[in-house]
Parts: sequence; C-alpha cells; structure tokens
Amino acid sequence: MQTSQMVFYFEDPIAFLNAQLRERQKKNPKFSLRAWARQMGYQNPSLLFQVLKGQRRLKMDLAIKIATNLSLKGKALRYFELIVLNSSCQSDAERRVFTASMAKLRPKKFPIINNLSLEMFSAVADWYHWAILHMTELPDFVNDITWIQERLGGGLDKKTIKAGIERLLQLGLLVQAEGKLTRCEDDGNPLFMQNDVPSAAVRQFHAQMIEKALAAVEQQTVDERLLRGTTLAFNIRDLSQASEIIAEAHRQLIELAATSSADPEDIYHLNTQFFRLTKKKVERAH
Repeated sequence: MQTSQMVFYFEDPIAFLNAQLRERQKKNPKFSLRAWARQMGYQNPSLLFQVLKGQRRLKMDLAIKIATNLSLKGKALRYFELIVLNSSCQSDAERRVFTASMAKLRPKKFPIINNLSLEMFSAVADWYHWAILHMTELPDFVNDITWIQERLGGGLDKKTIKAGIERLLQLGLLVQAEGKLTRCEDDGNPLFMQNDVPSAAVRQFHAQMIEKALAAVEQQTVDERLLRGTTLAFNIRDLSQASEIIAEAHRQLIELAATSSADPEDIYHLNTQFFRLTKKKVERAH
C-alpha cells in the first residue's frame, strides 16, 4: 500500500510510523532504525528510537523531516501534521478541533484502524501467516525457523518468519506449550469474516496469492495443482447466487480436508476470482 494512502488509516502518528518501519523492513530485511535515522540526517538513532517507543513526544520539526522522507504531500501531508498536533494537544477543545479537521481530510473509503489492531492488519495482509498457521497441522511439522523457511520454499528471511509466529501467538491464532505450536480451532479464516478489515489488507493478501498462483503454473506439475478457468456471459443480478455457489464449494473443500486428509502432506490454498472482464454498459442518450 502506498504511504500516502496508508496514513489515512491512523489517528496515532506513532502507530503509523511503526507501521511504516515494518513495511520497509518487509521489503528490505536489512533496513534498520539507524538507517532510517541517517536518511533524515541523524547519526544517532536514539531520538527516533525513543519517539517510536513512546518514550519521547514527536515534535513537529522531526515530524516534518519524517514526512519529507516518506514523500507525503498534499492532503496526506496535512493529515499527518494534524495527527501529530492532535497527539500533543493539551485540552479537549483542541482535540475536538483537530479531530474534526482530520475527519474532513480523510477519504470515506479509509476506515480508522481501531478495533482491528496493527498486528491483525499484518496477519490479514501477508500470506505467510496463514501458511504457518496451517503448517502446524502437518504430521511432520517442526517448530524450527529453518525448517519452516525451507518448507515455505525460500523467499522469506528468518526474522520475518519469527515475527509472523509471534504475531499469530499474540492474536491467539496459535498457542505454544512445551515448545509445541498448535493452531487454535476456528471456522476457516476468522479475520476475513470481520467487517472492519481494511480493504487494502485484503487486496494485498489476494495480490500475493495471485503471484503464488502464477509461480505454481511454472513450478508445479499438473499432478500437484488444479487450475480451471471459465468465461461466460452473466447477469450481475445473479451475483449473490454465484457467491453462494462459490461459498458452498469452499465449505465442501474444508470438510474434505478435515475428513479425508487425515495425513496432510502440504499446505494448499484455494483462491476464487469471479469478476467482470468487460466494461460496464453505458446508457446512450436517444
């Protein structure tokens, strides 16, 4: 997600900055707080560290340097400045003014992340959380970062995998006892069932899975994967019925996995797309 869009999900500037640091470290695991501080002209990262840990107040001079580093402009910049000011205001009257200004600037399509924690946002958005979660059901599962990394096929560093496991534990989706990781019982993917899941997180997840599907076409044999595509003329009024058919197919596969796959060997993912290929019909004036 672009930084200029991500800022509108937050009312707390520190939460936004920590999310930005995490996003940069996903793209480059070697990126550090020290490197970020140096980008802004600080040789010692202690100030930035203390601010991100909530040990020091975020002052506007540092906020402006951070905004410049993040290339925030226009409404995104103004919104960031407002949440910084709001976090430091001393009275309820000031807070009401800033909150009202923030609400005017924030596009309606960007809900504030409140009930949904940042950890849950990451769990929804990044595919490997679900893979790790269900890998614990494999008979040969080993609670070892190197083993998990190898089974996931590379591409993920150990730091990311460790953070993913900690996130799943924090969210209560995994439990650990006597060194053993176990998935908590649930009804599928519970985080996707919540209405307050930001659409950006869901979009990121599906974009990652589409990339995985493309890789499977190249790397897996026809005996290891199932691919089916159908193009048809369709009436949008029947979309709700189509949704029920697709949901039923997913339910049946979940049941099949639970009853027939007593000895699972690998983790599979079912991704369903049913979307418009043609543009909407435009009514012509007569």
